[in-house]
Amino acid sequence: MKKLANVHPGEILNSEFLEPLEISAYRLSKDLK
Repeated sequence: MKKLANVHPGEILNSEFLEPLEISAYRLSKDLK
């Protein structure tokens, strides 16, 4: 079985949510408050 490279949770958040929704990490944090 081939090992996958370690992925930082922030990379997944960015590629799966922030980029498609076209929002910044700052806006996400402010909207979650």
